[in-house]
Amino acid sequence: MTNVSILEGRLLYDPVLSITTNTKRPVCNFLMVCNARGPQGPKEYIECESWNTIAENICTYLKKGSRLTVTGYLHSKVYEDPLNKAKDIYKTVLSVTSVSFGEKDKDDNEKEQKEKEEEKK
Repeated sequence: MTNVSILEGRLLYDPVLSITTNTKRPVCNFLMVCNARGPQGPKEYIECESWNTIAENICTYLKKGSRLTVTGYLHSKVYEDPLNKAKDIYKTVLSVTSVSFGEKDKDDNEKEQKEKEEEKK
């Protein structure tokens, strides 16, 4: 069986880079919003995590609202419920193995052109 997922969507928040305490590896956790069934369909909110160079690139080049396509695999994380020690909390996360940055919005392109023109003056 194969566990491969490909998602296309936008970042709901600015991605945050952190460093693990034990292994000192960079990790980036972010939330994507995807259209489930076309532009008019319901929205899905997917938690994602990326590691190492991919994590650094996502945090460097993307911000809230940026378009991206990610490939990865789904896995479950298990936490103890802080209120009820006998109960575990399961969360499914997409572990990102590759990312493609989407095209920039029209507004972003216009801002960049204005900045370049001002620099030339």
